[in-house]
Amino acid sequence: MTKEIENTVEREPRKYGFGQEDVDPQIKARSERLRHAVQEAGGNALVASKSGIPLGTLNRYIAGREMKAGAMIAIARACGVSLSWLAEGAGPSALETASSDFSNVEIIPDQSTLNVRYFDIDASAGFGRLDCDQEKPIYMPIFRAVLEMAKCVAKDTIVMHAVGDSMSPTINSGDAMVIDTRRTDQLFGIYVFVMHGAVFVKRLSARTDGTILVSSDNKNYPPEEVSMASVRWGQPDGADSMCIVGRVAMIMTSTL
Repeated sequence: MTKEIENTVEREPRKYGFGQEDVDPQIKARSERLRHAVQEAGGNALVASKSGIPLGTLNRYIAGREMKAGAMIAIARACGVSLSWLAEGAGPSALETASSDFSNVEIIPDQSTLNVRYFDIDASAGFGRLDCDQEKPIYMPIFRAVLEMAKCVAKDTIVMHAVGDSMSPTINSGDAMVIDTRRTDQLFGIYVFVMHGAVFVKRLSARTDGTILVSSDNKNYPPEEVSMASVRWGQPDGADSMCIVGRVAMIMTSTL
């Protein structure tokens, strides 16, 4: 084997049949179902456009990258397939097949859920995580009762995942966070914010001296102070400011 071929194999081992034993069988089976569903739905570009998932990300999912829940929901809808079939291979694949026995029954939309924005990026419960700029959200259903319990309004609610251990045991890596983006002057509690180009989730405490204490529930991470004058809401402005995304109103812990 020439040096050029060796280098190519190292860069793309799966293309040449190497490294197949490292692929999780469940993920491999799921990627095959996804590949079939996307082809039947009109191809990669069309499904990417309909689902709001970037084409490159969709291609990586088809190649075997693990999918997050929100992305899987959006792709299943775009392909017109059952979420349970796409995720686990359970039941019929097509939604119309699943409901074909009830063709004479009026289908009433599910009034128990509302759509909220889901961002397929991670908020760091650590020292900071850089993510792609201008990440586009997708819409995912969430139970109305959950929003009511969190005292949130669907149009002002987003969902993101946490990564890292600085907020443990309150928030663990992989937990989904229901975030209330409505502005408030009372900065007490756990917030998601952007600072220095990184997305964080930390506990904020406003002080009477015009500063905000930024702390972690994991005491291995030291606290820091930020001037109240540098705090912004909404989109980051490019300056060295703390841009508040919203308050963490509820945490949904994965049991897997």
